[in-house]
Amino acid sequence: MRTLPAAACREAAVITNSKQPDDEPDGALSRNGVWVRLSAERWRHIATEHPELAAHRTVVLEAIAKADHVLEGHAGELLAVRRLDVSKVLVVAYREVEARDGFVITAFMTSRVAALFKGRRQRWPSSN
Repeated sequence: MRTLPAAACREAAVITNSKQPDDEPDGALSRNGVWVRLSAERWRHIATEHPELAAHRTVVLEAIAKADHVLEGHAGELLAVRRLDVSKVLVVAYREVEARDGFVITAFMTSRVAALFKGRRQRWPSSN
């Protein structure tokens, strides 16, 4: 089983999530300033399919808010990419539905960083 690097866990422990009102799911502001929701159903999916992330909900939300890069996906989604260590990145796939609303689709870790960037347009930081 893969685990998150200790540095990523230590850094995340200092971060406090800002929560919406009690009836709203957890989330984070994207680099575009859009509130991206992480519903209980999506979190169960991530924790089940990617158990190495199960204890790291805050790290997943932080990847949205503090993405090192935001890439365009192949089906209209955005990919928040946050480096965890020299060889691994955390990827959070999400959609921004409106200027003030979005939702998480999934999250996963990968060491195939070059393949992740290949053929994708970078949205943040702007590559203009």
